Amino acid sequence: MSDQGYGGGPGWGPPAPGPTGFPASPPPREGWGYGHPPPPPERTNVLAVLGLVFAFVAWPAGLVLSAIGLSQTRRRCQRGHG
Repeated sequence: MSDQGYGGGPGWGPPAPGPTGFPASPPPREGWGYGHPPPPPERTNVLAVLGLVFAFVAWPAGLVLSAIGLSQTRRRCQRGHG
């Protein structure tokens, strides 16, 4: 048996280095491959929250604040509508 190692034989060896024909790739720019940044967190309408709180403390003020807050959440596409 020969002592050439696993897979050894005449003509077997590492491939000869040679030009690939392709230019070297540029260095990666920052942010590539990471997708888009996360969207900003949605903010809850303050008047809608205050309207909920005031509904238990002083219901007329809670009704007015809730109505204003509800109309704002629809216009601004905010959380708190529901």
